[in-house]
Amino acid sequence: MSLRWSSATDQLYAVSNSSPSLDLDFASNKSLLDNISGFPLVNHQRDASSGKSAGTYVDSDGLIKTSPVNYAINSEQIDLWTPSGGSISANFAESPIGDLTADKWIPDTASSYHYPKLITTLSSASSVTYSIYAKQAGYRYLLINTTDGSSSGNGGPVVDLQDGEVASNYTATYPTTVTDAGNGWWRVAMTFTGNGVNIIVDHNPLPTSTIAAYSGDNTSGVLLWGAQLQEGTTATDYIPTGATISGAPRFDHDPVTGESLGLLIEEERTNYCTGDFNGTLGDGGLQTLPSGVKAPDGSTAAYLLLPGVTRLWFDGLNSVNIGISGKAVLSYYAYSVNNSIILRPNAFNTSYTNVVSDTIPGQWVRIYAVVDLINGVLQYRVTP
Repeated sequence: MSLRWSSATDQLYAVSNSSPSLDLDFASNKSLLDNISGFPLVNHQRDASSGKSAGTYVDSDGLIKTSPVNYAINSEQIDLWTPSGGSISANFAESPIGDLTADKWIPDTASSYHYPKLITTLSSASSVTYSIYAKQAGYRYLLINTTDGSSSGNGGPVVDLQDGEVASNYTATYPTTVTDAGNGWWRVAMTFTGNGVNIIVDHNPLPTSTIAAYSGDNTSGVLLWGAQLQEGTTATDYIPTGATISGAPRFDHDPVTGESLGLLIEEERTNYCTGDFNGTLGDGGLQTLPSGVKAPDGSTAAYLLLPGVTRLWFDGLNSVNIGISGKAVLSYYAYSVNNSIILRPNAFNTSYTNVVSDTIPGQWVRIYAVVDLINGVLQYRVTP
């Protein structure tokens, strides 16, 4: 920005000497990340804590997707984790995004292992991916250990924070990737199988690549920032968290044209239908989908209803007791070849508005109804 005087108008003008550096076209870019740094321009956090499911959106391929969730709380506040054998200096250095939020973990002088421990709320026996940004600050190596302190732990890699290489896999057999994040920072990501209980991750700085107890000097350590634990086998774009787990931003699309509709910003909602169509919500005889037919999310997790034989119950007496008065919205996805799917109330919900989308044979549509709750109970059924 520079100032320029105009003798013609006797006025001082401010003149921009560069092009804008902030691109706010979220609908087209489908990202809140800065194009240069690769980190969020906006500190978007979507509460995905206990009782709140991850948000869904329609992807550009027309399929319904669930946004990734970071289960590592206080992802940028290592000083709030559980320390063992050292101290944490909060906001000690510049983070990968350029602000002063990177914490330094400093081992003490005791001859032992030294680690800040991240205890997450994710209890999974399936594939999970953990990632964190790390930088040497006196110590060159970092052991990231997913064990919970028992012999059944997953072990973990020893990462060289100077060269960005995995110096040793310790007892781990799963893959680890190290990505250059600039300015001496590395993002370490590893995929492993959860042990079915809350996952615990230790971060042990080492003076050498040898894994052994040692005495620190109360000065040397490592910088840590941006922890992320998520379900699946991919470390997605970093999702910051605070005191609760957080979901990623969602960019919705037109399910027919694939056009980006922009960032989804919604009020809090709760889905009270927790049953399964082939279990608590089904009335027997449900069949799997015909060959070649997939659910709206691309999976085969849908069921076939047969006229006069099967139906789906959304029965508040058994499973959907909302507990409040007022109105509620019931919805489901249907795939009909003869436009004959019907959503109808039972005795508990006599006041209702049945709003049915135009059903196109051979395509999935979402059908929904607005109902008045009677004593906090929602009772509906779906029949072909």
